Amino acid sequence: MSKIDIKNSAPMRALAKAKVKYPDFFKAVDRIYKDPDAKWDKSICYCPIGLGVTNAVDLADLDAPSLSERGEISRTGATLAVLASWRKAKSIYTLDEDLEAELFKTSSKDMTVAPGMLTIPEWCIYVETRLLQGCSGLFIMFDHDIQRGRKELYISPVTPEGKILTSFYLILPKQPQRLTEILKGEEADFRAKDISNAPELAPYVSNYFKVSRHAVRFTINLLLYLSAINTEVRQANKLSFRRQGRIKDTPREVAVYSVGEATGYRIRRINRYVREHGEPQGGHHRSPVMHVRRAHWHTFAYGPSKSLRRVKWLPPIIVNGDGEEMDIPTITELSDK
Repeated sequence: MSKIDIKNSAPMRALAKAKVKYPDFFKAVDRIYKDPDAKWDKSICYCPIGLGVTNAVDLADLDAPSLSERGEISRTGATLAVLASWRKAKSIYTLDEDLEAELFKTSSKDMTVAPGMLTIPEWCIYVETRLLQGCSGLFIMFDHDIQRGRKELYISPVTPEGKILTSFYLILPKQPQRLTEILKGEEADFRAKDISNAPELAPYVSNYFKVSRHAVRFTINLLLYLSAINTEVRQANKLSFRRQGRIKDTPREVAVYSVGEATGYRIRRINRYVREHGEPQGGHHRSPVMHVRRAHWHTFAYGPSKSLRRVKWLPPIIVNGDGEEMDIPTITELSDK
């Protein structure tokens, strides 16, 4: 992986701008989090989006904000909450390009989302991804919406300059539910509100949900990969200090993780083989002829009476007619010297 300019990375730029414009917010969040009377679920969320929005509303001090002003207040509040959560661990995840492409392909399939199925390594992570045009990556965190009494997966796109755009969310189900059903329900709930019929929003609503579906599906597959039993994550930089005491928000506090280097290499071998020899025909895992088995998830039962489940991500492989994985030789070019 290429070396990251941490100081000028999108998350650090966003944090630097927010600290200049809202210097007191982050210290206030640290105090509120320690308050035993704070009402949100602290097991999943360091700073709920609602706390950031409340602060933004107070700062705006508008009696009757317009629709555009309300949107700006919401974006400001979300930005503050996301950054307050990310700065606690300051991690940047960089994905191998071919692994990223496979995760995007896998995300087109529907799946059942169950309580506790999704996990995030820290309060909030930043993932470099080319998923959305004009964005360098995504902030990903869990949010506890106290007002609506629900927990959400919260996804915030970021531009290279550090501007956080309109965010996406997925309501986390209280019982197993198909992802397609959750997404359709969220869109139906929004369209049932009067605000969805505002003329100035009409051009954006349909596109928002279209992009949202892609972002949510990709993020779910990424989180499943990061929590899979065979995940491949390597810290790419060595922190020059121990994470304790006062946070200074400097580049030396940022941990960079490389995701899927060896897996990406394996995917490239498969792709190169297919380009050179043509794709074996057959097309499914029970085919009697040699074929490419596409990347997919496999669920394993474990624990007492095999009652618990965990996932393993299986990358693309070429299998022989008997169902065994085909060993593709690697050809090394030798010098004449």
